[in-house]
Amino acid sequence: MDTYRGAADRRLQTFALSAIEETRPEIERAFIGAAITDAKKDIIRSVENGTSFWWGVTVNIVGWVSALGLTLLILNASKAPELYRVILGWFS
Repeated sequence: MDTYRGAADRRLQTFALSAIEETRPEIERAFIGAAITDAKKDIIRSVENGTSFWWGVTVNIVGWVSALGLTLLILNASKAPELYRVILGWFS
């Protein structure tokens, strides 16, 4: 009885391994396809999040304030205090 069970077990293992080997290319293709699809979705989500309207507005405001601050710093450092005072007067 144990001999028959052992033989049946080996046959089942052989069948399972051959079935897995036959379908391995299909499984790999499906896995790679799913990974590519997930990567595309992640890239699209990242681009959409990075290019939103409010993000663009925020970046532009920060850039404008930085450029203005740098300009005022250069004017003050270049001994042009009259122009520096005129520009500061616009904002007060």
